[in-house]
Amino acid sequence: MHQGAYESRGATVEKLINLSRRVEVAYLGALRFVMLIIATIVVLTALFFLFDGARKLATSTTVVEAPIGVAPSEVISAVATEKQTTTTAQGDTSQVDSAASRTFMAFMNGNFTPYYNSYVALAKRYNKPEDRLLTRNELATGLGYTVDAYSDGTEASVRRFVQDAAYAKQLNATAAALITDTRVAGQLRKYQAAQKTAQSCSTIYQPRRVWDSSSTGCEGWWQSPVGCSVIRRMPVQQCVPAYPDGITSPAQAFLQMDTGFRQIWANKSDMSAAEANAKREKLVATKLSGGPTVIRAAYVFGAFLVIMFMFLIIAVERHLRQIAQMNAPLVSGSHSAPSTALLTPPHDTDTPSA
Repeated sequence: MHQGAYESRGATVEKLINLSRRVEVAYLGALRFVMLIIATIVVLTALFFLFDGARKLATSTTVVEAPIGVAPSEVISAVATEKQTTTTAQGDTSQVDSAASRTFMAFMNGNFTPYYNSYVALAKRYNKPEDRLLTRNELATGLGYTVDAYSDGTEASVRRFVQDAAYAKQLNATAAALITDTRVAGQLRKYQAAQKTAQSCSTIYQPRRVWDSSSTGCEGWWQSPVGCSVIRRMPVQQCVPAYPDGITSPAQAFLQMDTGFRQIWANKSDMSAAEANAKREKLVATKLSGGPTVIRAAYVFGAFLVIMFMFLIIAVERHLRQIAQMNAPLVSGSHSAPSTALLTPPHDTDTPSA
């Protein structure tokens, strides 16, 4: 009876030991599987950071500004609605070098010639009999295209017209379109039929003889009346006959077209430069972030090595366990008798045999 109880208890213990071993083996297997998944994710992340950092470091920061285009309709629509303008540019008399003079003369004989021809065609079609046709040099000076302005570089549009073939081509196309535009034609026909029924007044300063009571520049200035007669430049309002508002001559229309084209081109040029600078700054920031990204890849790869070291420890433990299981039969065989003796109940030696 006692022997059966001990055998039952031994079987239960052995079952528990086997169950714990199976649980341990399953847990270690699951742990190895999870660590392999984590290690794979980590090494893929490290490779991603590495390639991303290399791509950023290889990023080029060279940005080319987008080409600028101005359609004739953009300029002419503004000319057809603008009011009369009389502002003209004056030439400078400063000295310029011979190279700039030769370049400017080539421009006058080249790109400016069709530009002047467009003005001549417009003026001949809509000028009044009393209007004088401007010469090529007069038109160039009135628009500000002078050798001095080109040499000084103070007006960017002058240098563009002289040196930029795309700018000159588009400006000449706009001037040619001005001749045939119906809205401009309507404005200029109004000019042909208009009369100078209004006045244009301005303030000028002319010399006038006046009495100055504080002056002491004459004999007897202290006598009554105190002071002297002096000449002073006094403001005088001067009025001349003028056309009513909204009347535009061919020369003024051509000037408005030229000014409008310059402004639109300058605005688009500034926008293009701003976009290029923003893109360049973004590329520079991307390139600078490449170094930290590569360093981050090194950190992640270091974490991968740590995980693999832990996996190596688990693998070593698993192999040691397999070796221990291979040696288990030898050990259990050599100690089987004492183990059985421990589980077998003692016999009563004092009981006589049957």
